[in-house]
Amino acid sequence: MERHAREPQKFIERAAVSLLLGLIMACGAAAQSHTKAPSPAKSAPVIQTEKIQVPQSLQAPPPSMANQPGYMLPGQTQDLLVKIWQAESRIRDLMSQAHPELLNMPPDQALTLGRALETLGQSLNALETARAKFAGRVDSEYLAFQAYAAMTNLRTPLRRVADLVSRYQSVQLGGMFKQAWNNLFTLEGSLQPYVAFLTRNHGQIYTLMQDNLYSCQNQLRAAMQKHPTHTKMIPNIVPFKPRAAHPTPQKP
Repeated sequence: MERHAREPQKFIERAAVSLLLGLIMACGAAAQSHTKAPSPAKSAPVIQTEKIQVPQSLQAPPPSMANQPGYMLPGQTQDLLVKIWQAESRIRDLMSQAHPELLNMPPDQALTLGRALETLGQSLNALETARAKFAGRVDSEYLAFQAYAAMTNLRTPLRRVADLVSRYQSVQLGGMFKQAWNNLFTLEGSLQPYVAFLTRNHGQIYTLMQDNLYSCQNQLRAAMQKHPTHTKMIPNIVPFKPRAAHPTPQKP
């Protein structure tokens, strides 16, 4: 009797153990599913774009003109423009050392020096603008002349500041301004032959640039004929028609 009484109890214990093991296994599988690193998302394909190189010949004078006075290659012109930029920086540095408000000088002369410094700063800004534009188009006679004219306009206020600083502030600082004036005058003389070259050969350089443009157009047309653009048909869209406004009923 005792043996038969214990059999149901053993069956219940075994069922409880099995259920407990099942719950443990289920929890472990759920934890693994949550801790599993997510698969990296597929990135969108990168669209490759073609880089178009601008031919150097578009800004280079014809080689047949190399024996003419003032002939310069684009690289030589850019080197000259860098020297002009360095001259601008030197003048600005010297201007920062001139302080008319701190000098023991007559009020009218202090006002004159202040105005000269202001005019010099405006002339420097004009030269910087003209030089930057000319650096982007060294084959342009108009931009070359604008840069040359800006350098010429800078000489008068620079000389005026040099004289006033030498008289009222420092002979040494005034001498530095005069040296900057000499350097600017030398650079101006280096640019002048190239401006004359561009002006003298305007017609031939313009024809050369047109020929280069026609050549680029022909190459582009030939490439497009070999690889025609695939057109994609899109369905017609019914145009939107606004509803007509309902007439306002009139009162009898």
